[in-house]
Amino acid sequence: MIDGLLQVNRISTREEMTAVEQAATADNHWPLCPTHYVKRNGVIVGSISACSIPLVTAWVKKDLGMRSSLELINIARIIGRERNGGQPVVTLSPKSTPLHKYMERIGFKTFADTTIFLEDQ
Repeated sequence: MIDGLLQVNRISTREEMTAVEQAATADNHWPLCPTHYVKRNGVIVGSISACSIPLVTAWVKKDLGMRSSLELINIARIIGRERNGGQPVVTLSPKSTPLHKYMERIGFKTFADTTIFLEDQ
């Protein structure tokens, strides 16, 4: 390896995953479902999550009602976990939706102060 170049490797062991999580936490970051780790000069300096985020989304008609809306979100979570080997899922909730204020109460936690960007085609 040439000194100073970035080296990208697939995460293949629990030890590698733990090392990525520890390095990110020490840098005040929270990697979301990383698939690869990035090293420079033998030190982990980043990670990549390539098509691995267990994302579930749901559209809920405004007049469906809060109880039915929360039920639908829970069903989406169950389906997502079934498709992802029982692992936790990620969902999106615009701050403008009435459901947003209930997300933590139903078991979701805010994941950092993050903006989601969709690649322009």
